[in-house]
Amino acid sequence: MAMSATVEHQRTTEASGGIRRSRWVVPVVAVVSLTAAASMLARADPLSVGSSVTMGPPRTIGAPFASVLWISNQGRLPVRIDGVSVPDEPGALVRPTGVRLARHEPQVFRPEGPAADYEPFHSFWLEPGNTQAIRVNYVVAACAPNAVQPLGDVQVRYSILGVPRTTTLGPGSPWAARSPEVCPPA
Repeated sequence: MAMSATVEHQRTTEASGGIRRSRWVVPVVAVVSLTAAASMLARADPLSVGSSVTMGPPRTIGAPFASVLWISNQGRLPVRIDGVSVPDEPGALVRPTGVRLARHEPQVFRPEGPAADYEPFHSFWLEPGNTQAIRVNYVVAACAPNAVQPLGDVQVRYSILGVPRTTTLGPGSPWAARSPEVCPPA
């Protein structure tokens, strides 16, 4: 009987050791898997430009005009848009003067609409599959005969799952400002 009790004790000890090991293996594997999945989702760049339109630009120095682009969330998670900026280059033909948000849904939004159609930029959530119109205001700042200046990309600061990101979005269609053939006297 003594031998039988020793063998039984050894089996119980081996079995309980195996159970103890599996207790910590499952949570560790789950945490590693969730971390990898969240990291992969956070690295994906879900934003794209759905379309864009430019009103103008006029060919008079000091004249305002605007471009509107529709930013779309093509990802699987909500995205918080924290900021939109446009590079401002000294000596450029046109200079950005501000960024505003459309107050209406894209289906009823009028790009050339009055100032009442826009509100000052503020952070907002963009759900998967949704789109938000953003208006970039410009002013004609200089004149150089027959010069052309592409209206550049827009930098968007956003976060997914609390992870801050920045992406550069190009216009959905080519934007460019063109000076007149003859500039007015200075």
